[in-house]
Amino acid sequence: MTASHFWDNQETAQKIVGELTYLKSTLTPLRELVQVADDLEVLVEFVEDDETGESKAELIAAIEAALPQVEAVELQAMMAAPEDRCDAFVTVQAGEGGTDSSDWAEMLLRMYQRWAEQRGYKIELLEISQAEEAGIRNATIAIRGNSAYGYLRGETGNHRLIRISPFDSAGRRHTSFAAVDITPDLGDDIEIDINFEDKSTIRED
Repeated sequence: MTASHFWDNQETAQKIVGELTYLKSTLTPLRELVQVADDLEVLVEFVEDDETGESKAELIAAIEAALPQVEAVELQAMMAAPEDRCDAFVTVQAGEGGTDSSDWAEMLLRMYQRWAEQRGYKIELLEISQAEEAGIRNATIAIRGNSAYGYLRGETGNHRLIRISPFDSAGRRHTSFAAVDITPDLGDDIEIDINFEDKSTIRED
């Protein structure tokens, strides 16, 4: 990247930078976990030689502290599909339940926005339709960041909320629904191969 001609082709350069960023974000947690494993191995040796038992509590605390790192690496390993590395389009659609569902849809949208902000991802509002009384009918945002789609893809589906409705003067319990759709931003990298010799895909009337 320090070569004088590296940025001559901005599109290619950005792809290379993105690839390096992805590799760094993948390898860094692995290296940190290897270091943690080495430290735990040393603690195990201390426990074996410690007749007082004080080192055992330290070992247990260290193992518990390492669990989030292990889970993060396991999650990263599960995101093996090429599209998992892509940015994500998040669409939230209010379902049955009137104003409560519109409010629930907006709550979900804000939840995804806060999640993206906490991870340092960029957020772009692409489309939004406000409901009449409160909340939204639907909205679509783009979340741009390393493996955004991989982290979010499991959110696709119907989401339900049961609560005492703030819009019901009688204070009754309402069930609200909202549908969430997560799709990857494949950009211009997607390739579609069409085999024109395969007649099984050709319809003859």
